[in-house]
Amino acid sequence: MARTKRERVSVRLEAEVNSIEGHLLKYLKADPIIPPRESALRALKAFYMPWALEGEVDEVQLQRLASTAVEELQFRIFQIQQRYGAGASPGYITPAPRQGVGAASAPNGMMSPVAPAPTIAEMRQNINAEDLDDF
Repeated sequence: MARTKRERVSVRLEAEVNSIEGHLLKYLKADPIIPPRESALRALKAFYMPWALEGEVDEVQLQRLASTAVEELQFRIFQIQQRYGAGASPGYITPAPRQGVGAASAPNGMMSPVAPAPTIAEMRQNINAEDLDDF
């Protein structure tokens, strides 16, 4: 049986030690529980995965990925609000739904309001406070 060579994609991140990015990378490297690679990939997946797989997976899978990404991001927003006292946002905005042409089809590139995210009280009911720093 012939073995196929695995192809890999890599990204190397470097920053000046005292820059904001440097502090971020030092923080990720110092976490004793979650390896920096895992932390960075989790954040990247939540932020970019639906776009990265658009056209690569079927619409049902893409919708699931997008829902998971939104949940991850909303959870992280909740964590930041709880930890640092940042006030709740009045609501989220999102591009107008695609109509076959893409986001550029929205008039003047305007964003349309959608129903606000769950309130902090609603999120508290579903989140264990012990898990707040697991990102």
